[in-house]
Amino acid sequence: SHGKRSTTINIKLTGVDDLIAKLNQIDKGFRCEAGRKMEGAGAFIINGETQVNINETFSSNNVAGLKDSVKTIISTDKPEARVEIQKIYARIQEFGGTIEPVKAKALHWEEDGKDIFAKSVTLPPRPYFRPAIENNEDKIVKAMSDVADVYLRSV
Repeated sequence: SHGKRSTTINIKLTGVDDLIAKLNQIDKGFRCEAGRKMEGAGAFIINGETQVNINETFSSNNVAGLKDSVKTIISTDKPEARVEIQKIYARIQEFGGTIEPVKAKALHWEEDGKDIFAKSVTLPPRPYFRPAIENNEDKIVKAMSDVADVYLRSV
C-alpha cells in the first residue's frame, strides 16, 4: 500500500537458489541489468495475478480503483522490483480491520439511496495480494528463470 501508512510484504520464493546460480553465470557487465529484468518479470506476474484476484474478490463497483492502483516499480540502478497497491484502503481490504471516524462523530455512506451512519465498521480480511504470490510461485520463478536463460544464451 502507499501513503502515510504502508505495509511491506517480503516474499521468499522456493527455487531461488537456481535463479541465483543462473544470475551468477551471467557476465558481470550484464548481471545488474539481468537481475532487474528478472525481478521485473516476477513482479509483472504478481501484478497480473493481483488484478485477477481483485476482479474475483470484490464487487464490480469496488474493482476499478483498487485494480488501477496496482503498479510495478522496477529500480533503475539495482536488481530490485516491487508491486505496490497505491490506495489508502488496500491494507484493510487485504488484512481486515475496523474503521473508525477520525474527524467526524460517525462514518457515513449511502446505500440503496439511504444515508447510513455508524460509529465503526469492521471489514473481514479479503486477501488478494498475498494469494497472488503464494498461489503462483512456480509461475513467478519460471518467468524470472526464462529471463536469465535469455541472458545466458546471449553470452
